[in-house]
Amino acid sequence: MFELYSEKLRRLENPNVYDLYEYEPIPKKFRNQVIHLFDKISKICSDEFSDEFYSQSIFFEKLNKLFCEEKGILTLGDYDDITNFQNYILSASTLDVLDLIDLSVKYIELIFYKYNWEGLHLLPIDTLNKRFKTNNLGYEIINCELIKKDTQYTHEEIIKPCLKLIYDESFKGVEDEFFKAHEHFINGDYKDSITSANKAFESTLKTLCDLKRYDYNKDKDTVYTLLNILSDNGFVPTYLKRHFSTLLKTLSSGLPTLRNKRGGHGQGSEKIIVPEYYAKYAINLAATNISFLINIYKDSK
Repeated sequence: MFELYSEKLRRLENPNVYDLYEYEPIPKKFRNQVIHLFDKISKICSDEFSDEFYSQSIFFEKLNKLFCEEKGILTLGDYDDITNFQNYILSASTLDVLDLIDLSVKYIELIFYKYNWEGLHLLPIDTLNKRFKTNNLGYEIINCELIKKDTQYTHEEIIKPCLKLIYDESFKGVEDEFFKAHEHFINGDYKDSITSANKAFESTLKTLCDLKRYDYNKDKDTVYTLLNILSDNGFVPTYLKRHFSTLLKTLSSGLPTLRNKRGGHGQGSEKIIVPEYYAKYAINLAATNISFLINIYKDSK
């Protein structure tokens, strides 16, 4: 089973905000480019993996069937599988097209991994990302996950490097929490976005303690305690010790304080409105802190 892009949003149980969220319209040019791209991919599959995909139509038959199952529909159309796929890309809503692209990327990845083509699955992803960019669409595929981009600078210089680090170093728990923070943000659930960003940061600290085999209490230790454990065990190089002791206050007070004040407690009788910029700040702060700590870990290996 796969989780569609739209299901990630619905999973956050905030349907009112979800329904009001405005998606950028996908132009016909981009839709045509997607059709051309998957036509090429289907030809690669039929040429290289002919035992399973003995024709292009088999590729689209399997993909369409998988998508229909996940979407809860019977068919994409009344024509052949290739035509149905093309017509759906051309006529479906923005969110439905994003769902199909998201699932198709995961489907292609499974095929190439099955046949040990571990590098080739990047081909459609790179091309799709270029198409998103040249058509001024604020989406990107990272680690085979479709995400909505923040501003270009923060996405390229903060968010994207962080995602690459936690993926490359197999910080699975951190990756899950960080994606949750991003998904909550997309859905307008800014309070939970801050909470998940803080959890991602805390998971990073616990993962680092596990990797370095430092003793800590998984249930009770706070962010500040975990940071001190890293420092006391020599996680930070000697020449950075003084600098890190100053950063301890920043790292331990930034996200946790933001969470406690805006995201982590009951709101009482008065509803607390968390502005978008608080959540955006929390995600960017988490990404910066996580990248900083994982880079130290990489240097220590």
